[in-house]
Amino acid sequence: MYRIFMIIGSAAVFGACTTESTEESTLASEYLPLAMGNTWYYSYPKYGSDTIVSVFTIDSTMEYDGKEYYCMGITYTAYPGTIKEYRRYRTEGDHLWELLKIGSRYQAVKRADFTLQMDQSYAMPIFYEDDTAQYVVSVLEKTDTRVRYFYDQPGWIDDELFIGFEKGKGIVNYSREYLYGLILVRADLKP
Repeated sequence: MYRIFMIIGSAAVFGACTTESTEESTLASEYLPLAMGNTWYYSYPKYGSDTIVSVFTIDSTMEYDGKEYYCMGITYTAYPGTIKEYRRYRTEGDHLWELLKIGSRYQAVKRADFTLQMDQSYAMPIFYEDDTAQYVVSVLEKTDTRVRYFYDQPGWIDDELFIGFEKGKGIVNYSREYLYGLILVRADLKP
């Protein structure tokens, strides 16, 4: 009798469970569309000009720890055609990962969690050869289509970073100062 009740009870429990599969979120890729050839043009309006000063272009990919990262070559209009630095990104569900080059090695950090709300934060440690920077990531502003993050290393003066994202456009502002920094002028994105 006990076995019959167990079988019926198990069938009822499993029957109540849905078998619909849930799709993995693509929120991060909506906020930062990554594709070969995507290009973003930025101005630095602090000094009253909307002239383009930086161009970010995805020109290659690289694999690290079994994951593919899109490499953004950054050029400055003062040095046309010369890539001065790279940023490496990948999206995974609701998260944007950045691959930092620290000395001769790489480290992946969670640059953004697009489910993060205004009253939430997370730790983003960056491990240097002799030290660890313990950044705290929080949301400064959030709407249905835009989010702006604040990266702070408590106890350090002038070691902050502000990055704003907009769905379908990517990084719309990038700054080490609260009010000033790079502002997106236009984005040429692949469909």
